[in-house]
Amino acid sequence: MLRTFVQIPRDNQAGRFNYRLGKRTENMDQEVEKSNKLYVGNLPYNVDDQPFRDEQLKAIFAEAGEVSEATVITERETGRSKGFGFVTYADEATATKALEELNGKEIGGRELRISYARPMREREDR
Repeated sequence: MLRTFVQIPRDNQAGRFNYRLGKRTENMDQEVEKSNKLYVGNLPYNVDDQPFRDEQLKAIFAEAGEVSEATVITERETGRSKGFGFVTYADEATATKALEELNGKEIGGRELRISYARPMREREDR
């Protein structure tokens, strides 16, 4: 029987070990600056047998204030939701209010996970 052993980083080491890249990456646990853009995770893939769409996300987050933009990230080939998206508000205060009020709210049988969106990082060519 062939066994594979993987290096597990110790808690006191900075960053995380990225197994796909085979090296340590920056620490993703760092505090994220507040902004007017929120990351929304754990979205349902379907609601009432229909794909979850941008308009539904915007309607949910409009409870906290005026939404500038709401985007559900989808797969290119199928158009199916990947289970996360982004919501942008006009100002940081409204985004903070939405985060506090809607984080953990159940939509389509799933609890939303909301945090401030991180800026996009440079990606290596594939």
